[in-house]
Formats: sequence, structure tokens, C-alpha cells
Amino acid sequence: MTSTNSKISWKERAKKVIFETRPFIGGDHYRSSSNEVFHTENPANKTILATFANGDANGIDHAVAAAHTAYHNGWRHLSPDQRKSILLAVAVCVKQAREELALFDSLEMGMPISMALEQVDSAVEFLRYNAELVDKIYGEVVPADSANTLAMSIRQPRGVVGVISPWNFPLATAMIAIAPALATGNCVVLKPSEQTPSSVLKLAEIAHYAGLPAGVLNVVPGRGPSAG
Repeated sequence: MTSTNSKISWKERAKKVIFETRPFIGGDHYRSSSNEVFHTENPANKTILATFANGDANGIDHAVAAAHTAYHNGWRHLSPDQRKSILLAVAVCVKQAREELALFDSLEMGMPISMALEQVDSAVEFLRYNAELVDKIYGEVVPADSANTLAMSIRQPRGVVGVISPWNFPLATAMIAIAPALATGNCVVLKPSEQTPSSVLKLAEIAHYAGLPAGVLNVVPGRGPSAG
């Protein structure tokens, strides 16, 4: 049976895309204090797609504070099974939003929609792969004098991880950094390319509503000199 959505051409669906232009910080969209803006455009026809507040140091600091709070208040302390379950739930929701995410990348980066759909699938699989690794990270007992010493190495998360992701394959390349960082108990502040921020912004929103705690994944769009 043919779905209703498939009867509508991709071009028609592209006309109805709504771009969320606010940073996603602490589990919600945040009104930027920056007065500067930048535009995204469709590289196929040079039309402007959306206008974003240009993220600055204040926005980044706010995102880092939210990530720091989330890290110390819970994410790092969740059991491996709990983090795994949450990340697998996020993967399911990202898969459900496959076509919307692919449209963002197709419009902003210029890749064919068929390729954009494949990239969303790759991002989902990479997230699932890292989620399944969460409970398979082990420390070691180090050789020592067994009479009076027990020496162990224990793997610990680093804290807040800063990520700057590129314009090409926007969602997939961002996920390459996001997935292992979250899986190992870190929180993330991500600045996507100012050319292609929308799919990663949507990812943060999807992840939060799928159960990722507020502040674990934060996204601040902006140019390199101001937000990078």
C-alpha cells in the first residue's frame, strides 16, 4: 500500500519545511542574546532558506554550563544499561524522523535526497553501534605486588566535549562525534557548520524528547570566529 507521504513529491514537501533557528540548550530552544545573524541558502538555486542568530561566547558559555550540570547531576552516573537504553530509544526516534532530517541536509548541503536518506540511516546505525558498546567497556587489573597492592585502571568520562562539525554529510559527520561521547558518559556542546545547522538542531530536539536528559546534547549554530 502506498503511504500518503509518498504521493507528495519531494519538491512539494521541501516547500513546507519549517526551519527552527534557535540554539538548543538545556533541553529546550534558547533565545540567543546575539544581535548578529547569518543565513543558510540552497546551493542549487542560491535562495535563502532561513536566518539564524549568530552564536557567540555567551551562547557557548550557557551551553557549556548546561552540559556541565547534566554531566555532574546524572548522565555520568547512569548505569551502562540505562545509557544504552536511552541511546537506543533516540536511534528509534531518529529513524522515524528520517525523511525530515534528510530534507534538511538535502536543502542546505545540496546532496540528492536519496543520498541524504542513506546518510540518516548511517547516522542511526552508528548511534546504535555505540549504544551497544556502552556495556562492553572494561577496565583492567594491573600486575602488582598481590600481597599489599590492588592496582586497577578504570575508564572514566572526560566531562563536557566540544564538537565542531563540517558542512558535508552534516548529520552523519556530527553523529561520528556525538555517539561515542554520549555512550561513554560525556555531555556535548556542538557547533554545526553555519551552512548546514538544521539537521543537527533537529537531532538534539528529537533526542531530548526520546529521553536524553536536558543538557546532555546542546547545539549552538554560529560562525567560526564567534561560536567556534
